Amino acid sequence: MIDVNYRDISKVRLKRGMFSTEIYLNTRNRAEEISLPAVDKQIAQHVINVIQKGILIKCNG
Repeated sequence: MIDVNYRDISKVRLKRGMFSTEIYLNTRNRAEEISLPAVDKQIAQHVINVIQKGILIKCNG
């Protein structure tokens, strides 16, 4: 398990497949990209939205 704080996330992206989606996170303190494979497409979109809102709140807060 990897615990990542919103303030450490520098980039988030999705790679959409036929049946599932992968979520990729880049963080400020890790050289390699973190991947979350085989996520349901709707759940992946919700997760991305939550992360992006958290990043925006962090930047504007």
